[in-house]
Amino acid sequence: MRSRRTRISTDGLDENGCKKEQFQEAARIKRERKLPFADLVHAIIARDNGAIMVTRDAHFEDLKDIATIRKPEDLL
Repeated sequence: MRSRRTRISTDGLDENGCKKEQFQEAARIKRERKLPFADLVHAIIARDNGAIMVTRDAHFEDLKDIATIRKPEDLL
């Protein structure tokens, strides 16, 4: 599997708008829970911004303790 490096800019955000601390937290949780890294990063960013994750992705069921997760039909 190919390793991907993420560059952090001088304002503390990477090219995707993620803080170094958010990446580190996602990496720690990934080791503990064996969940997809990208899902963890998205949940952490949502939490930190007070946003609701709207998804049908089953992995997010395991992340309800990190962020508010809803399915689209739950919001109708």
